[in-house]
Amino acid sequence: MEKKIKITTQNIKDYLKNLGFEDIKKIEEVTKHTNVNYVFKITLGNGAKIFIKQAFPYVKVAPTMEAPLNRQFFENLSLKWMHNLSNLIIPKIIEYDKKNDILVLNEAGKDALVLSDQITKGHWELQIIPSIAKFCAELHSKTFETKEMIRPEKENKEHINFIINFRLKGAREVDKEATQKLFNESLKTKSSLIYGDFASKNILIQGKDFYLVDFENVCRFDPSFDIGYLLAHWFIEIENKEDFNFLMQIYDSFFKIYSERFKENIKISEEELTKINKRAKKYVGAIMAHRLFGGAKNPNLIKKEKEILDLLKEISINFLKGKQN
Repeated sequence: MEKKIKITTQNIKDYLKNLGFEDIKKIEEVTKHTNVNYVFKITLGNGAKIFIKQAFPYVKVAPTMEAPLNRQFFENLSLKWMHNLSNLIIPKIIEYDKKNDILVLNEAGKDALVLSDQITKGHWELQIIPSIAKFCAELHSKTFETKEMIRPEKENKEHINFIINFRLKGAREVDKEATQKLFNESLKTKSSLIYGDFASKNILIQGKDFYLVDFENVCRFDPSFDIGYLLAHWFIEIENKEDFNFLMQIYDSFFKIYSERFKENIKISEEELTKINKRAKKYVGAIMAHRLFGGAKNPNLIKKEKEILDLLKEISINFLKGKQN
């Protein structure tokens, strides 16, 4: 069904007036870190900011690429569910317009820094690792082997086939057999709700605190994927073998904290945790390949010297093939 409204900077003021927002000081489209949806930032007369997100059945930066149209609908459901889990979830929903698939959200982390921007500047912000590990463990353990769902079973399966397979395209170019084996293992393993988009652009930091945005990819899948997707965004910034050794220590520290919190919440065997760990490391390699070779290449990588790129490729392949386990 065609949308009744397509939000633009020209008509957004009238749209907001219908929602009761009269005193609008500034309207601007957000283009940085918004590759899929259209996002607008509105500054109100009192200085407060609200954001509008709208989805279409294609990817904004690549209109030839199809994308699920109902992703704002499921982000609306995910945000409501996640707010009951943690206070690290922002923003909050002001309004969801189902007819036009539009989310109106409050300001996401006033004065917070975007992790991907910090990493680009050489600041890894590793102080947030323990908090993220605990958050992951809370989300995964409390929904592990439960019937908790955001998407119904059919839509969940469709989403996995769309989003996970897209992010494994680069890994399949590296080693199709190893990638397919990993994906098949994940489909058969014990599942949980996962955040599904632990890209560094979706993590906001304020000192030792962190906050998450963008919840349209929450689904039920292998918890290992979240861990691998998260840590891959640190490993992709490696400049030398010393960095790699240091980040391996960080990874081990992350998983130790994750495991301890997981076991505090539910009973789980060491064998099961070891399997999660092994798959998570393979996903580190798979997502590194996604950023190196796949459909979401990291633009910062083209600035790196060939020697560093070769090292990153080697690390990615070794992780994917399980040589880091």
